Amino acid sequence: MTAVLDTNVLVSALLNPYGTPSSILNLIIKEKIILAYDVRILCEYEEVLHRPRFDFSPPASVKSDGPESSHLRSS
Repeated sequence: MTAVLDTNVLVSALLNPYGTPSSILNLIIKEKIILAYDVRILCEYEEVLHRPRFDFSPPASVKSDGPESSHLRSS
């Protein structure tokens, strides 16, 4: 199955590891669901997750060259 992960579902999964959104994210991590995305979606993920209220900034040891450097699959 291939799906687009809505940004709200991603944020909810990261905030609550026991809810339904987290179950969906786990299926993506286990490759039971193939994540479909494009640069616009990756930019939205990045923009939302970097908002101060979420504080999901990557650790200093993780270098990001932007959404193009992602290891996710696109379709």
